[in-house]
Amino acid sequence: MLAGTDLVLALIDRGTDRLVGFTRALTDWRYRAYLYDVIVAPDWRGHGLGRVLVDAALARLEGVETIELSCQPDMISFYRRWGFEHELGGSLLMRLRR
Repeated sequence: MLAGTDLVLALIDRGTDRLVGFTRALTDWRYRAYLYDVIVAPDWRGHGLGRVLVDAALARLEGVETIELSCQPDMISFYRRWGFEHELGGSLLMRLRR
């Protein structure tokens, strides 16, 4: 999964070398990017690490026209602060599982 990812960001607790936050993106670096797996360890939540990850990812994807992500309904307000919208005028997420 990581070998096929264009952007990988991780937050490590220096005291324990433990991975406490992670996100990744697939992108063509111009027109589209898809942000995946904005994840913060449960015991590290509430310290702004999710914001750090999204800020860093968006900074790296600055020249990309459209950035998309999927999230649970309770996370919509979190992503709105960056301008993400969930009403896309008829766009629907579709999935094929193999």
